[in-house]
Amino acid sequence: MDKLIGYLIGLAIIIWIIVYIVLPILGILLGIGVLIALLIAAAGFLYGIGIGVKNFVEVFQEAHNRLP
Repeated sequence: MDKLIGYLIGLAIIIWIIVYIVLPILGILLGIGVLIALLIAAAGFLYGIGIGVKNFVEVFQEAHNRLP
């Protein structure tokens, strides 16, 4: 019976380490990864908007120059 209690205490310590140390570290790392992915997506989105505005201005100026 004492051996079983020792195993249960050891199992409880291992579960405590996993729940309170390993999982939060994994959560923080995943959060940082998601944040980096969002920043990269936002940068690409803004870059695409910049190209669209530049093209619109060029087409608008070209159309204005072709007017009689």
